[in-house]
Amino acid sequence: MDGIIQGGIPGGQQGGSRYDSLDPLQRQIMVFISNALPTNEGVPVQAIAQAIRAPSASVMHAVEQLTTDGLLYTTIDDDHVISLFSRVANLCR
Repeated sequence: MDGIIQGGIPGGQQGGSRYDSLDPLQRQIMVFISNALPTNEGVPVQAIAQAIRAPSASVMHAVEQLTTDGLLYTTIDDDHVISLFSRVANLCR
């Protein structure tokens, strides 16, 4: 798939990841969001698409599925998302 970031497992883990069960685009989105600076506003979906060089429609579809699965949550609007792991970390501060 064009634009897929190779390597770079969140948290520096090697050999396994909490994202292994995801398809490549979903995994790439989760890795990108996990590496983004944490904010209460979340990450704009358009910024994700640009950063990973994937079509916006494909990224939006993948984000919708990740939201349905409970791995991502919308924040200030439907176009800004935060990962479950970031949300938990923000609640624990």
